[in-house]
Amino acid sequence: MAGYTKFFKYINFFIIYIISFILMYKPNLELLGVGISFIINAIAQLFLLIDINSSPKSQDIISLILIIGILMTLIANTLVGMKLKEFHGVYSKKELPVRLEKEDRKLFNVYKQLYITIVIFIGVSAFLFFGIYKDTEKNIYESYFNFDFSPYLDSTGNFDFTMAGLQLIMQIIKVGMAASILGIGGYMLYAGVQFIRANTNNIYIPEEPPVTHDESIFAHNTTMFSGVYDIFRNLNINYLTQSRHTINL
Repeated sequence: MAGYTKFFKYINFFIIYIISFILMYKPNLELLGVGISFIINAIAQLFLLIDINSSPKSQDIISLILIIGILMTLIANTLVGMKLKEFHGVYSKKELPVRLEKEDRKLFNVYKQLYITIVIFIGVSAFLFFGIYKDTEKNIYESYFNFDFSPYLDSTGNFDFTMAGLQLIMQIIKVGMAASILGIGGYMLYAGVQFIRANTNNIYIPEEPPVTHDESIFAHNTTMFSGVYDIFRNLNINYLTQSRHTINL
């Protein structure tokens, strides 16, 4: 029963993760998605740390790799979250949405991709490790990195190359994910440190796009056309990449 409870707990986390990832790529809801994702990630990974520590499998090498990946992710998210809060404070004084300068935007986009990737790799690795037992009653489990192919050799000397090949492929995938967790976690820390150096002394305001002949059609001082004109004008403003000028704080 405890296993089912744990399973549904992480399923709930997974659903919230998916929602937050979608919001992270919606221009007007990006910061909301990032905030929800960072909070739910902290809660989910703290639960995962507790489960790792209490598991009879805690001595396996993958446990150490997961712990290192989780800690690096939490630290990097904390750094980035603090900087985003600073940006929000600066722009909220002017009642403007947060807009990142071009290089900061590129760095933040890379960070989001790294973050989503490491969350997936940690989740899949944890599922493969903690979800596979040889004997659940005796707590006998298969090591995460298992290159023992002796079970595929029977007493007559026949070797099951198909099953052995599938196991080999699975072990290569596991090794790749474990290495990626450590590599991505380290790069996330680096990206987080770079991001907190972003300049918040200036804020960026989009310049009004020039009125074209087509747009002027909707610019008449009438109720019917004014709303349509605003919609078409706003469609010409590319979020966070449009021309802008600087206002010193």
